Amino acid sequence: MRKIRPAKRGRGETTSRESYPQTSRGLCPRNRIDHKGFTLVELLVVIAIIGVLVALLLPAVQAAREAARRMQCMNNLKQLGIAAHNMHDAYGHFAGCYASKELFLDYTDKAAASAQHRVRASIFVQMLPYFEATPTYDKIMAMWTTNSGIIGAWQSGNVANNPWTDWLPSSLCPSDSNTATPEDQTKPISYRGCFGDIRMNVDQPEYEFNAASAGFGRLKNGVKANGRGVFVRGDFTQRDIGAILDGASNTLLFSECGVAPFQTEGSNDIRAGMAAGVPRVHDGGNPNGSPPSACYDRRGSGKTFTGTATFSTNAADINKHHGRRWGDGQRGSWTLFCSILPPNAPSCSLGNSADAGEAFNTANSYHTGGVNACMADGGVRFFSETIRTENLDKNPPQPGGPSNESALKLYSGPSLYGIWGALGTVDGGETATSL
Repeated sequence: MRKIRPAKRGRGETTSRESYPQTSRGLCPRNRIDHKGFTLVELLVVIAIIGVLVALLLPAVQAAREAARRMQCMNNLKQLGIAAHNMHDAYGHFAGCYASKELFLDYTDKAAASAQHRVRASIFVQMLPYFEATPTYDKIMAMWTTNSGIIGAWQSGNVANNPWTDWLPSSLCPSDSNTATPEDQTKPISYRGCFGDIRMNVDQPEYEFNAASAGFGRLKNGVKANGRGVFVRGDFTQRDIGAILDGASNTLLFSECGVAPFQTEGSNDIRAGMAAGVPRVHDGGNPNGSPPSACYDRRGSGKTFTGTATFSTNAADINKHHGRRWGDGQRGSWTLFCSILPPNAPSCSLGNSADAGEAFNTANSYHTGGVNACMADGGVRFFSETIRTENLDKNPPQPGGPSNESALKLYSGPSLYGIWGALGTVDGGETATSL
């Protein structure tokens, strides 16, 4: 076999092994670079860059989340609008905000109906079968039909049999953080029906009930009072789509209203509380009455109001705060709003509780700059809190005098309260260009 001899080395040449120095771990290249990692300055620069990126992206992320919540809120209103129209298709009219035709007036035994508190059923009670709340509706009707275990819409406790402690679908705005409620309490709702551009004391003290003769809904002084919006007293009338002469796309059906926190202390947040001690807003016949500006003037810095907030004297009365009884139509502060003060203005009450008959509820929300609202045609729009409301020092024409001081007489014609007031009326006659 032929042997291969190693090549001869020239002068100055070395083998590959001789070209590297020996170390305890073997050969080490002479041109090897030792990597030492990041310096402190480099690390601080990277951290600073990450911080800047987070600062730039965080507002965008928060804005995207709020946009998603706002879209969900608009979808909730859309569902309520569809439910209102489905009920209209079934009965030929929208729900009554108090003394409903189907749930109260058409019931043969008026005395029993009164004892069952049917008269207080809110607009949402009548709409339950039309927005996926049929089980709750069935519980209410079973209670009334059997005339046993009667629970009023203002009563908490007895969760197994109490329909008013049920959560309703599409009833809470995701941007409202005050909706948490114990299971044994009446549940809140973030949306209200429009009563129009007058104060919404729907159960005026001059209404009387006579089981033996005329039934419920006759005024002692002979003056009929009602709202100018879509949702009005059933014993006066219940609106149908034909009554909306101003156009369904220009008439408010629902809007947002914040829910009061579940606590005895009142909230000074305009969106969650009510200003207390404002004398009978919008009661022009009362010499001690106040124009809407008296309530608006309670607005303080930011989203707070000045002075005392409404409160509950004990834990059992917490659900008297506004927005905390979806089933109770007796006071407007739970299920109605009026289109007088602009969105995100204060809500007010004569007394220390939203249970007071003189409650004055305003549309408001936790969305920046305004509120979502569902129109009578089912469309959902966003309205700015700077929308025109004209002169808030005015009260509508009402019968005056001490003997008739609390009667609210329906006034007619264009609203006194600008575009927002006009949007709340069904037949104010305002021109389309003014809207």
